[in-house]
Amino acid sequence: MKPPKTCNAVIHIKVILMTMPVLNPFHSLIKRKWLNRFNIKNYRHAYNLIFEYIETFYNTVRIHSHCDYMSPDEFEKMYERVKSLPVA
Repeated sequence: MKPPKTCNAVIHIKVILMTMPVLNPFHSLIKRKWLNRFNIKNYRHAYNLIFEYIETFYNTVRIHSHCDYMSPDEFEKMYERVKSLPVA
């Protein structure tokens, strides 16, 4: 999604984050734990920060309830170990 030309990047990102109520817990987490650490310069900078957070922490290290409170990486490794066990 491209920001409107009349809107600065920070306001645009905040509008996107506030207009998706289903993802509000995620938005709250990413703002509190990650985005508030940076002085966001433009839309591209915000996009790169969000991508970095998701790919290096949220989808790999952080535990998730739907993964039985393991990180997705741990869950995937466990799944591969179980899958490789011989069938009884």
